[in-house]
Amino acid sequence: MNRFWGSYRPQVYFGMRHKGQKSLITGLMWFANDNTNGQIQIRHECSMADKLPKYGWYSHDGSSYGRQQITDFGYEIKTDFVTRSIGDYGGDWSVRISSSILPGSPKNREITLIFYVGQEGTGELFPELDDDYNFTGITGNSNRLKNFKIAFRTASSSQNIKLRRYLSTNTPYFYSMKEFVSANMRPIKSERNVRYYGLFDGRPTNDPTKSLADNLILYQVTGRIPIEFEIIYESQAADNVRAYPVLDNALTHLIKTRQEEFNKKFEEKFKLGASGFNNDYIQFGKAALSSTLGGIGYFHGESKVISEFFKDATDYFEAPLLTGTPSRSFFPRGFLWDEGFHQLLICKWDLDLSMEIIAYWLDLINAEGWIPREQILGDEARSRVPAKFIVQNNRIANPPTLMLALHSIQSELEAKNKKLSKEHRLYFQLLFPKLHAWFNWFNSTQRGNIPGTFRWQGRSEEAVNELNAKTLASGLDDYPRASHPSVAEAHVDLRCWMTAFVGYMHHLAVTVDKRKEAIYYARQFVSLSDVLELDRLHWSPRTETYCDYGNHTKYVKLKKVLNAQGQVLYTRRVVSSKKGPSLRFVHHFGYVNLFPFLMHLLPASSTNLKKILEDLSKPELLWTDYGLRSLAKTDTFYFKWNTESDPPYWRGPIWINMNFLVVRALHFYRSVKGPYKEVANDLYIKLRNNVVNTVFKEYQRTGYFWENYDPQTGKGQGAHPFNGWTSLVLLMMAENY
Repeated sequence: MNRFWGSYRPQVYFGMRHKGQKSLITGLMWFANDNTNGQIQIRHECSMADKLPKYGWYSHDGSSYGRQQITDFGYEIKTDFVTRSIGDYGGDWSVRISSSILPGSPKNREITLIFYVGQEGTGELFPELDDDYNFTGITGNSNRLKNFKIAFRTASSSQNIKLRRYLSTNTPYFYSMKEFVSANMRPIKSERNVRYYGLFDGRPTNDPTKSLADNLILYQVTGRIPIEFEIIYESQAADNVRAYPVLDNALTHLIKTRQEEFNKKFEEKFKLGASGFNNDYIQFGKAALSSTLGGIGYFHGESKVISEFFKDATDYFEAPLLTGTPSRSFFPRGFLWDEGFHQLLICKWDLDLSMEIIAYWLDLINAEGWIPREQILGDEARSRVPAKFIVQNNRIANPPTLMLALHSIQSELEAKNKKLSKEHRLYFQLLFPKLHAWFNWFNSTQRGNIPGTFRWQGRSEEAVNELNAKTLASGLDDYPRASHPSVAEAHVDLRCWMTAFVGYMHHLAVTVDKRKEAIYYARQFVSLSDVLELDRLHWSPRTETYCDYGNHTKYVKLKKVLNAQGQVLYTRRVVSSKKGPSLRFVHHFGYVNLFPFLMHLLPASSTNLKKILEDLSKPELLWTDYGLRSLAKTDTFYFKWNTESDPPYWRGPIWINMNFLVVRALHFYRSVKGPYKEVANDLYIKLRNNVVNTVFKEYQRTGYFWENYDPQTGKGQGAHPFNGWTSLVLLMMAENY
């Protein structure tokens, strides 16, 4: 039952759930009571619109403990949780919610805290009341948990409580809890021009669901900060083995113990203190890891997919998913290529957790060998995504980054034990058929028309309103490719992904004694790792860079089409040269051109490697004081909008996942014999320092890790907090690649 309960609801500021299709779920809401206009601003789902100064996990072990700090305007809320795996039905957990005034803020601030417990599946919840009809907790049952009890305990230090209320009801709408609470709040009283709001107490007599068993209970506490209360969940199946309830001093002691264990393990794994980092950097590193682990969610449902076999969207098979998430506020769901980067970090902390998550992802593979690139599972996940983005197309790939994490996991296991244990060997044996199917799907559906080439599917020839048709499958979205999509296209990054993929598959086939498949992958690897063939297909002698190939012209622009009255009807891509497009190398320069280097495919003595290293250091191309920009400053597409409503995304900003791959590659080439070893070492030191300091300084300044960073100023931009691949900064600090 390890990791059965967890903070598996990353889309809310705080919430617990357990693994399983229908879970008992919990969540926290709050609002300040200094409203003078009768309006209340409820916090619940993580949202950039709330404009919170800061929030995130600063300790989280991914298993049994987490501590989070949420800074609101003038006050802060801390959430602590611990779990205990005892008994046969999931064990116990305890939560502490506390609030405090920030320095310089008025001392009389008041707040309303609401904690709710909901039962998604079959089962019942019963409010528990004392002799004075005060709410004290919940008893309940479900098929998965059997009988349980939940105690609510307000700390004796919480003074000036103005209001305690509870609401017990039935609802199917757990994905719209904020709206539900707003609809069930009413003005209670007013003091000093402040209107107090409270939940309908008990169960309203006019409740249309009163004939149904309760599946939702909310508990409200309103009063002057500081307020603190605890929620203690106990599985009654563990009553005979539980030595004591984890509350009050026992909870404080267990939190302290888990914190000390976390700190000790963190230094053992990443050695930041031993490497000379000061306390600010160490706390920053802990936040990077903890917010990644705190971003792990458990989801259940089915994707909406379309295929060449059916035009209308249909449900994919129903499945569970344990996954990291890129951003709790903006992308609180699973993304295939992001997840490989997440696991590069998580596997350095907890191999078993990482292996479990990867197994969940590979269970999503269908009979064809396809995995949907974006996982929008369940009503709550779908409620956060515009309808047009929900449907997945089974021709669309995503970079196979999971194999990078698997290679890291396998290498670490083999380094420790020289050979895999029976348990780990069985794990890789079970994964092999799925990875084999996934590779074959790539090899068949993404193969280019020219032998030896590969093409990301999904670029639309009909996207004439875009400056350059997007390549969503690549993960690099609006990064400029051939101006006119065609079947003749060949994408250099995809060929490199495939080379790395086949190399890992050969290693894995040998490991699990798949001799026939090992021979197959060995032949594939010999072909794809042929540098002369790579050069023939993708090396441009004119620019001395690795390039895409396709039907291309650089003379394109967006033109406004006007009606007779001079009003803009729409914009359209036009060719501004009589010559038009032709089959040629695509001479943009940015992240894509680096892929033979990023995947370590070039010999250490390669003159092409020398040219790449020279280009990396040029400020007019990718180099900045903050990291490598995604597209050269001299490129015609640098920071160009793709449409009037589609701002540049991979056309200049600094992305930490790609900078990580560059730093990792520099570390590789500085560690092997070759004429460019010293150059690689010099670039490694400078780039690593630049990237680490950029992310650190912005975290210190803003309280957040960011989706990407401005190449002119180093300031964070886009979604935040973004503790997906931006957290890879920790591996750069630890020099653990």
